[in-house]
Amino acid sequence: MNSLKYLFRNSFRNSLMYSTTRPEGRHLRSSLIIRRMGEGRHGECDCSLCSKTYPLFLLETAHLRPRHSLPKPERITLDCVELMCRVCHSIYDNGFVGVGKEGIIVGRKDLNIYGHLPILSRIGTPYPFYNLRNEQYFSWHYEHVFRRGKIYIHFKR
Repeated sequence: MNSLKYLFRNSFRNSLMYSTTRPEGRHLRSSLIIRRMGEGRHGECDCSLCSKTYPLFLLETAHLRPRHSLPKPERITLDCVELMCRVCHSIYDNGFVGVGKEGIIVGRKDLNIYGHLPILSRIGTPYPFYNLRNEQYFSWHYEHVFRRGKIYIHFKR
């Protein structure tokens, strides 16, 4: 029992840890924030998928195509990343939403069971930052991650 008490008491002390970082990560994030922040907005930005405004600490640099599948020279370009909130980033990475032909946001049918998500209102609308430079990354994600057999597109009226 004394050994468990000692282990528990000493497990909360500060200790030196080593972690792996991606060398381009900080550059990509700061460049995206500068590009996306509007006049007079400090410390917040819009999620590129749901268009909701969040504080910067809730936004993540999301790769439009998985980083491991990118050639090394493309890993440092701003065209392969976007700022997404943590929820949209996870939904995108797991293939529940994608950006289809001509930049239209598409989603899987089973996304509805998760209740009210801000991204649901954006299904069927154009992705605001879709362009010729990032089209190839969205196409790769659409073909390899997004599950095409269960698509629904909800058009706004």
